[in-house]
Amino acid sequence: MTVRELKDYTTKEQEELEIIGALVPVTDFLDSTFNDRYPNLSKKIRDARPNGEKQILYDLADYLRGYAEFPERKYYVKLIDTFNGYLNININNQEILISDNNVVNNIQTQFTMDEIKDIDKRYVPFAVPVEED
Repeated sequence: MTVRELKDYTTKEQEELEIIGALVPVTDFLDSTFNDRYPNLSKKIRDARPNGEKQILYDLADYLRGYAEFPERKYYVKLIDTFNGYLNININNQEILISDNNVVNNIQTQFTMDEIKDIDKRYVPFAVPVEED
């Protein structure tokens, strides 16, 4: 089964959809309190173009059935509380560096949680979520 990647969701929308997928019966979408309990997803659904494609509804259905998922969240690893205190890895030779979090050729500055754990589990408490664009 091919699973597609859901894009263009804010972190808050992702969190709400993950809660819905794990805990909420499908009948709750018809409940009048849905808007109060899941305000970010409710807004996304309301803002969908009335005459256009309702991609959000397809996304919800696919996510709930396991046919779609969100990309893994990315993190910086801030080891020292300074501008140049971030973990970096030279992708050519796997050398670990401490520098800023700016994107530079051949230097990885953003990591998934699994990548951080693979480098050193002690770095997990220093993980800082990458802000959305």
